[in-house]
Amino acid sequence: MKRLGRVSRLLCSLSFVIAFGSSGAAFASDARSGIARLPMIFEANRGQAPSRALYLLRSGLTAAEFQKDGVLLQVPGREESPTQLKMRLLGTLDSATPTGEGEMEGRSNYLIGNDSSRWIRGVPNFRELQYQRLYPGIDLVFYGNQGSLEHDFELLPGADPDRIAFRFDGAESVSLDAKSDLNIKFVGGNILFSRPVAYQVVNGVRHEVRAAFVLSNNGTVGFRLGSYDRAKKLVIDPVLTFSTYISPYASTGDHIATDAQGNNYIAGFGSGAFTATPGAFVGCTGCSANTGVTFISKLSADGSNLIYSTTVIGQPTGIAVDKSGNALISGWTSASNFPTKNGQPIAQGINGTFGFLISLSADGSSLNYGTLLAARRSLRPLPLRMPKRSPSTRQGMRT
Repeated sequence: MKRLGRVSRLLCSLSFVIAFGSSGAAFASDARSGIARLPMIFEANRGQAPSRALYLLRSGLTAAEFQKDGVLLQVPGREESPTQLKMRLLGTLDSATPTGEGEMEGRSNYLIGNDSSRWIRGVPNFRELQYQRLYPGIDLVFYGNQGSLEHDFELLPGADPDRIAFRFDGAESVSLDAKSDLNIKFVGGNILFSRPVAYQVVNGVRHEVRAAFVLSNNGTVGFRLGSYDRAKKLVIDPVLTFSTYISPYASTGDHIATDAQGNNYIAGFGSGAFTATPGAFVGCTGCSANTGVTFISKLSADGSNLIYSTTVIGQPTGIAVDKSGNALISGWTSASNFPTKNGQPIAQGINGTFGFLISLSADGSSLNYGTLLAARRSLRPLPLRMPKRSPSTRQGMRT
């Protein structure tokens, strides 16, 4: 997303959208719409937070501490212990420190307790936060955009983009997928940065520059660029995607697919307390909170709407989507009442365990088919993919 007056920047956008796997999804959607209309406010720390935080952000569903060496994000996780994920800035200049820009008329007041001498009044609020000269010729700017927290690395002509490096502390894993998107996995969700698009504007004409993330073995992230005019301003723009927190009962969300319309599909492992959305296929009848289930959720392209969520007993190994928007999910199950339809008869498994393959309709309301596959020690479910030669082909088992 562009901001007026910012013609030179290295843009990395980060958005937090909450989607609930319950009948409260409609309420959550209304709440998100209201939150998006509110301005994102950065507060100076005047003692209302630990001294490590120089500035604070509390905006709807997003909370962050801006520290000298990076940003500590409070990512919604399990109700009793939200996940902390820190974007740690590496190799920065010692003089770099965040400062508020665009001071707002409003002030924050913390009148906590009955001892007025400890009250904190008149805390200034800002529209933006800048780490000036984070690297030589490079500033880092954080700002809000329709309820999303976004940040830009702004490069002056001649600045070296190879100096930019950051790491995500607290992440379970950081990886690049087949499309070179950056996937940061944490408990209960994922943050996705799409592969950056880079360009320079010369005499009013936009010239594309090749750009990609670089991920080292120790999890450090940087950027790799094709040839460009270093005497001109440069924009590197990773397309804004989203992070999802599906439910407090979802412990992982490892498997992600995208359809032709950009809708996103997530399969993960969680508790039987994970609730299907109204109208979705019910694949886990009689499940208790102690039942291990595969959840399947479909979200809109921008992550703002939960289209459906449902569960089946078992653990997923992969997800794919065909050209009609049907979701294909593979995994393991030991359920004696696993939903089967139009599939092969139940085969003998190992100690009651089977590989499964199911297909859900595009709206999630029905099961196209479900089959249990014979389990042998040499047979195991694998991640699914949709070959170009035949969209209806499913690949998820290996012998």
